[in-house]
Amino acid sequence: MQYGETIHDPAAAEQERRYWSRFDPAILERNPQTREKFREFFESIIGPRRPARVLDLGCGTGLYHPILAPMVGQLVGMDRSLAMLRRAEQLSKDYNLGTELVHGDAQRLPFPDGAFDLVIAYDVLHHVPDIGAAAEEIRRVLMPGGRFVAAETTMLSPWVLAYNLFHRDEWGLLRIRPGLLRRAFRGFAQFRLRPDNTRFFSHSPLLERIFGLMDRYVLRGPLKMISTRYVIEAHVAPLDAMN
Repeated sequence: MQYGETIHDPAAAEQERRYWSRFDPAILERNPQTREKFREFFESIIGPRRPARVLDLGCGTGLYHPILAPMVGQLVGMDRSLAMLRRAEQLSKDYNLGTELVHGDAQRLPFPDGAFDLVIAYDVLHHVPDIGAAAEEIRRVLMPGGRFVAAETTMLSPWVLAYNLFHRDEWGLLRIRPGLLRRAFRGFAQFRLRPDNTRFFSHSPLLERIFGLMDRYVLRGPLKMISTRYVIEAHVAPLDAMN
């Protein structure tokens, strides 16, 4: 089903509207707090050195591309949904971003070896059937010394589990566990996974208070791995280490 397709069943139409509203690029215009959180997140990923060529794996509608694109040399967005890529294309035109958009599968990336110095993925891996295959493809398209960074929500958090329990399209989150991720990225020279409670989208005052208590107590002890998300970072060995 493509975005904007006419649906005569009111219940199905409402379900489609709710699904697509989660990826509406206008979210960042309506919510400055969310925009600032995305900016801080990408600045922490990129650091002081401007990467020349960056792949946004599973870019969707490109809702954060107006923030990310000015931070990098060339931004390439790839997604398996043509409907979402059309939205990303329009966004690129509206903001004059010059984003290169490609239709493809994370398990068979349509790029040559060593094409990127940074690959990022925001809430993407749980939608990929074979994360290990995707990890190998990511490693292949990264140049020596390149990095992969992902933010991935996890249902190990009871709060996330409760929210997504009735969202079948998100049940892949059940596979996002530290052991599986370490096995999937074992081909990289370095792998790091850290718990994180960054909330990109604002919630009701009550939920914000609950998450604030999580920040204060959950992330400070042995329960830290049930945080709301993980940040995954994997490095390809530099060229001199390969010789």
